[in-house]
Amino acid sequence: MQDWLLRLNRYFPIRYSVWLVCAVGLLLSAFTLVAFHVGLAFVLLFTLLLAVGARDVMQTRHSVLRNYPVIGHLRFLLEFIRPEMRQYFIEGDNEAAPFSRQQRSTRTDSDVGRRLPPWDRKPPLPGPTPPPPSSASCSLSYLPFFLSSSGLSVRCARRPLEQPRCQFRDPTD
Repeated sequence: MQDWLLRLNRYFPIRYSVWLVCAVGLLLSAFTLVAFHVGLAFVLLFTLLLAVGARDVMQTRHSVLRNYPVIGHLRFLLEFIRPEMRQYFIEGDNEAAPFSRQQRSTRTDSDVGRRLPPWDRKPPLPGPTPPPPSSASCSLSYLPFFLSSSGLSVRCARRPLEQPRCQFRDPTD
C-alpha cells in the first residue's frame, strides 16, 4: 500500500471509511436543510446510518459488523440472497441435485399428483415390467380424447380397434 495510506490507517482505520462517509453526508445534508430548507429525508437517512454504525461498533456478537460498521450489513444481505444469485448467475441449466432446471421445467403442478399407468411405473427392484395394453383395453381404459389432455389417449382414441396394439411413444422423443 501507499505510505500515506498506511499512516492514515494508523490514526483512522480505513475500514471505518463508509461510516465516515455517512457522517460527512449527514453534515452536508444538515447544511442543505438549514440553508435551503430541503433534504430532510437525507438528514434522516444519514442519521439512521450513523446510528446503525454506532450500534455495530459497540455490539459484540458479530465481528464483521464490529470491524466494518454499516458496510458489514452488505455481507449479510448477500448471504441472504446467495441461493438466488447462484441459481441465476452461476449454476448451469444442466447441473443440479436432484433435478436440473431443464428437468424441473418439464414437470407441471398437474404432473406431480398424477398416477402413472402400470406399464410406465418404475419398479423398486429390477424385474419385468408389464407390457403396454392392447388397443381394445387402451380405448376402454382412458377417457375419450376430448375429455383428456393426454396425447396418449388421443392417439389411442384415433386408432381403429382392429389394430393389434397402440403405439406408445414418449412425447419428448
